[in-house]
Amino acid sequence: MIVSAIPSVFSASGTMSFKDIKSGDWFYDYVRYVWEHDIMKGISDNTFGPNDSMSRGQIVTILSRMSGEDVKGMSSNMNFKDVGKDLYYADPIGWAVKNGIAKGKSDTTFEPDSPLRRQEFAAFFVRYMKYKGITIKSESGVKPFPDKIADWAKEDVETLHKTGLVMGDAQGKFNAENKMTRAEIATVTMMFEEAVAQTVGRSLEEIVTEY
Repeated sequence: MIVSAIPSVFSASGTMSFKDIKSGDWFYDYVRYVWEHDIMKGISDNTFGPNDSMSRGQIVTILSRMSGEDVKGMSSNMNFKDVGKDLYYADPIGWAVKNGIAKGKSDTTFEPDSPLRRQEFAAFFVRYMKYKGITIKSESGVKPFPDKIADWAKEDVETLHKTGLVMGDAQGKFNAENKMTRAEIATVTMMFEEAVAQTVGRSLEEIVTEY
């Protein structure tokens, strides 16, 4: 079991130019990691949008980049009327659908621009882990979240909760229908790759794509 690694794409100066990311921000290191490893890009040349909602199309694009796989032409694996074949997320969506990572909102719609909900994120992420054969250390005795989670997502949320990749709020609630921000996704992504590195006994920078 080896996890992904995205080849480093440091800028010549080794610095980010996003005007909405400052070195003192709690998410700075996480954003820097996903940017340097070409997992996430800015919403423009000089903005990252850390507090913007992540969309369903964006999350499958990120997972496809994490996989290190060539997804070109994979849009042929889906036929959603709301996903134009020329859009940046078309091939990643086709890849995700083919490999059981993501599903449409209906047989004919994916809703790629709809905000990603926390329980959707858990489901997509755990399916990605299963697809890649990735297992990371989990803790026993973790209490389930007290608030409502859709039946189709409960097991996946519990899986991520036990690994520490998702946590509850101050009241311990998961807030399944809340939106995921881009900063939150960057954080979980780096934490995930760190956790896998620890599981296989290697440093984060040693991990390379070896699927």
